[in-house]
Amino acid sequence: MGDGDEKLDGRKQVKVRPGSTKHFFNRIKVFVGHFGLFVALIIYTGIGAWVFQTLEGPYEIDRKTTLKHLLLEGRTNFTRTVLSSSLEADDLNYTFSLALETYDKIIEEVTSEGMSVLNPEVKSDWDYIQSAFFASTVLTTIGYGNMAPKTHSGRVFCIFFALIGIPFTLTVIADLGKLMASAVSSSYKSCRRHFPKEIIKSSSKLSKFGGKSATVGAAVGSLLLYISAGGYFFTLWEEWSFFDSFYFCFITMTTIGFGDLVPEKTTYMLLCTIYIMVGLALTSTAIELVRIQYADSWKKMRELSSRLQGLSGPLAESLKKYGDNINLDVNVLQDLKELKKALAMSSKAMKREGSIWKKFWENEDEFDIDMVESDEPRLIQIIIYESSV
Repeated sequence: MGDGDEKLDGRKQVKVRPGSTKHFFNRIKVFVGHFGLFVALIIYTGIGAWVFQTLEGPYEIDRKTTLKHLLLEGRTNFTRTVLSSSLEADDLNYTFSLALETYDKIIEEVTSEGMSVLNPEVKSDWDYIQSAFFASTVLTTIGYGNMAPKTHSGRVFCIFFALIGIPFTLTVIADLGKLMASAVSSSYKSCRRHFPKEIIKSSSKLSKFGGKSATVGAAVGSLLLYISAGGYFFTLWEEWSFFDSFYFCFITMTTIGFGDLVPEKTTYMLLCTIYIMVGLALTSTAIELVRIQYADSWKKMRELSSRLQGLSGPLAESLKKYGDNINLDVNVLQDLKELKKALAMSSKAMKREGSIWKKFWENEDEFDIDMVESDEPRLIQIIIYESSV
């Protein structure tokens, strides 16, 4: 069998060599598959934006037109009341108060729709760009709250749009996360080929020493760098301070979505949507790595706790005694010295292979302390004691 062939499950399979034409087309096929998934999400979002614009746009125009007429009419009535009143003082105060209260309610209703009292414009917020941005916040579960469907049909469509689109969006975000991980892995392998062997050996030792913690740190650092870059661009697009921009990006990437800061300029809304999608993939990857690290640490702590709880006998009673008596006075310190001397008397049991040490941990009742001979300290027991104190 040649170098490019390998046998698997009794069948002959041709191993595609890197750099070959078939390998190139396979890479193109994989890329088209990932890209097609992303394009499908964009199309789905675009269709949803068109439906939201169709359902909510006309209703909002009618609503704002009604509010504008109501505001102008209320303003006219209030002015007429003030100028044409010829009543006594008490009746005049009552009339003014009633007219002002009526006008205040109209102003409150107008401002709740985002209209200006001084210059009320009848303009729909549900243009196509804003509708697309709203659709993306629904699919990513961010939900700023600055826009929401008001019509019955719009709300029904939003329910079904989210039911289908949210799992689809999570699939795309997970796929983007895998692509990022593959890109990082490929870059790392490529860099290893160009570095001297001494550096590679050193990095391997550091990798073994750091382990998952280094990976988590790199992922969190990349996320903070990505958020900082977005914060810088939003200072240019929205004229926010860098802190406000960074805060907005963080609240968005974690899908908290308070809605206290929301982009308003539609010129960069498409770029903002793409930035959010890529950032969510990076955020989900970083959060998952941190979660795994927490889970591993908690598992190790539980294992250590189980071992400590499994201790019994004179040594365990002494440890518990000093652990409970945390206020170390002279007597306790003296007892501690005696405990360390006792541990030094039984040190060789820790180094002796097999029977004695294993018997001590499995069944302390059958453990014969006379079998232990040593004058070296039992290091592990001392570490356990001092850690518990």
